[in-house]
Amino acid sequence: MDKGGRGKVYQEMERNAMTIFLLFGYPAEKTSILSDLIRKTNAQEMKWIIMIILKDLKLGISEKSIFHEFHPDAEDLFNVTCDLKLVCEKLRDRSQRHKRQDIEVGKPVRPQLALRVSNASAAWKKLYGKEVVVECKFDGDRIQIHKNNSELNFFSRNFLDHQEYAHGMSDVITQNILADKCILDGEMLVWDASINRFAEFGSNQEIAKAAREGLDSDRQLCCILFVSTMFSKFGSSAGNECVNVSDACP
Repeated sequence: MDKGGRGKVYQEMERNAMTIFLLFGYPAEKTSILSDLIRKTNAQEMKWIIMIILKDLKLGISEKSIFHEFHPDAEDLFNVTCDLKLVCEKLRDRSQRHKRQDIEVGKPVRPQLALRVSNASAAWKKLYGKEVVVECKFDGDRIQIHKNNSELNFFSRNFLDHQEYAHGMSDVITQNILADKCILDGEMLVWDASINRFAEFGSNQEIAKAAREGLDSDRQLCCILFVSTMFSKFGSSAGNECVNVSDACP
């Protein structure tokens, strides 16, 4: 394809990317858009489109290195906003340092993930002989719940807001989490009351849809919370001051 043709493909990709983003939760419409794009691209172009979607570009350079070359504060800002556009806009001048930004309710925070090691022996070496607490590995979807009074966001580890969980979880959260503002990090699962245990992996979307449609079921969404990343202080002279728990606790 000539240069002009490639330019049209890039423009169409950009337009389709925004359309797909706005169609979150409508898989049939997304499939139609991607099918149309496939028909308009050659094999080489489709290869790169797929690699972009899978986030597997194999550039031989890490995300951290790219952030560092762009601006010394780029990675820190992205970690607390997960907004690449914001990072590019705020840090256009590499010579100007950016004041450290605190986390905000409503903006996903990059979650802390476990380090993958090759075997159990390697894991023990990482612990340097210290006493540790081992948590159960729940087989669900990592979720970050942002509560801003009555407004709730359910961010995945890929920073997508899964509002399909709202029907099944909003009342539970607002009734049991008394803080006006908070960020909760945990795992979204399905509890099966008929067998008194968690349901198999992959049930979340099905049960979320059932809750949205008002269908009765022995299965219901539940969330196992690991940590409260941020919460509103009660009864303080500062009012609803937001505090980072990791800083407030020893």
